Amino acid sequence: MSKKDGFTLIEVLTVIMIIAILASVVLVSLQSARDRGRDVTIQQQIAQVRSLAEAGYSFSNGYKELYDMNEGTHSDSMTLTRVKEQIINTGGELVINFTDPDEGDYSEYCAYSQFVRNTDMGFCADSTGNAVEGDFASIKDSCDNDIVCEGVGTATGCTNDGDCSGATPYCVGSVCVECRDNNDCSFGYVCSGNQCVEDN
Repeated sequence: MSKKDGFTLIEVLTVIMIIAILASVVLVSLQSARDRGRDVTIQQQIAQVRSLAEAGYSFSNGYKELYDMNEGTHSDSMTLTRVKEQIINTGGELVINFTDPDEGDYSEYCAYSQFVRNTDMGFCADSTGNAVEGDFASIKDSCDNDIVCEGVGTATGCTNDGDCSGATPYCVGSVCVECRDNNDCSFGYVCSGNQCVEDN
């Protein structure tokens, strides 16, 4: 019997198939991490809108300065334009609503965007101090109609804490929430209705 050097065709094909399977698993994981990163970028950029709004609040009639930036008529409009571009580049869209600009009422604002990873979810910040992650349809409806963020605890689809992020990092019964118990809240706050509230 003679001994052959090298690998048989079946051995080579088996190795190629194993490498292909491993590569596909890695690519799927990378895409999920990339989408999660896009959602975090959306949250950070909406937090930037919140900072711009609060910085201009004391200098104008309510949130008129933010309104003017949104309309492109303010000297610092480029800052908000960059925020919008960041959100668009991630696959989201920034929407900012105001109380009643036609009547000169800029006393409240609400800014929101849909997430990339789970398009049923979104993130919102408003003039009352809310910054919430939740069901996008609820967030859109409350922000468009009432100029406030609502939707915490209404989004479904999470299976573990890894599916949640930002202001609502915990998965409870397929819903992303702010807290599960008092240990999830900062000092001086308690968990009530899956939200951290000041302890009275």
